[in-house]
Amino acid sequence: MTLFELLAVMGILLVLGTLVVPVVGSRIGQSRDEVTRQSLQRLREAIVGTYHDDMDGLPRPGEAAMAAGRADHPQLAYLFVNPETHLDGNSLTRDYDITFDPISRRGWRGPYLLHKGSGFPYTPDVGRGFSTRYGKAGDPAVLDGWGNPIVLQEPTDTNATAYDRSRHARLVSAGPSGVIDTDPNQLLPADRGDDVVLFLWIAEP
Repeated sequence: MTLFELLAVMGILLVLGTLVVPVVGSRIGQSRDEVTRQSLQRLREAIVGTYHDDMDGLPRPGEAAMAAGRADHPQLAYLFVNPETHLDGNSLTRDYDITFDPISRRGWRGPYLLHKGSGFPYTPDVGRGFSTRYGKAGDPAVLDGWGNPIVLQEPTDTNATAYDRSRHARLVSAGPSGVIDTDPNQLLPADRGDDVVLFLWIAEP
């Protein structure tokens, strides 16, 4: 093969590479987005279809956990961890305390999801939006397609009723940027950046 032929082949490969890389990158992005949307749907089904029926509310810390410094805000950890005892329902020994009352048919009877050791950031990063309202270091978590924990937002709009705030609760993925742009204080935040958002109860207008 002559030097000219070698350069021609390398030129062709370079052109093909510039065409293939954007396509592959786009497909990877689509796959991550699809994985994230599936995770959001699975979380909504666990909360709306099971947890809410058992506990008559969103997953949030019990009184003891709040007395120990937990934020009074819905947290996805309680799909895995008993809100009263904070014992992990995914324990291999299954020796955690289930507080479900068979007579009233109310109470936590999780785990509602299984986890594989994925955790909330070891220190909640307020700069990226992962504040302590969503969980504490080491909490079990469901990760989105970009490797960030999905969070559960309940708006804190003081002008709205408690019913409206609960009705506008949503699951939020920080998207490709890894920063939560969705304003947790608004009922229907217009600016969400690249976040992937799924409301639990309402269909967006």
